[in-house]
Amino acid sequence: MFFVGVVPAVLLMIIRGRVLESGRFSAVVQRRQAVSAGRSVAHDDKEFMRFVPIQLFDRQNRYNTFVGLLFRARLADGDLDDGELAADDPSTTGGKRLGCPIPAT
Repeated sequence: MFFVGVVPAVLLMIIRGRVLESGRFSAVVQRRQAVSAGRSVAHDDKEFMRFVPIQLFDRQNRYNTFVGLLFRARLADGDLDDGELAADDPSTTGGKRLGCPIPAT
């Protein structure tokens, strides 16, 4: 059984070894390393090194972030609609409701 678990890991290592990073990703990594080492690359280095979740909610990205969150919230709402969880099915839980407190219809 150990080898069954090792096969996907080995396959992943082979695939990742053959995939080349995009030029944009490589440029971002090089710039971050240069700024971290103390070299100035551009005038907006401080902004470039900011924490990514903070960047999601800055003035420039706030609208797109909220639209994406609303779409995700709608998808999640559709996935968990009116007791369709397996934990709410009395036949799978020995007659008990284990999931959300929405009454079964």
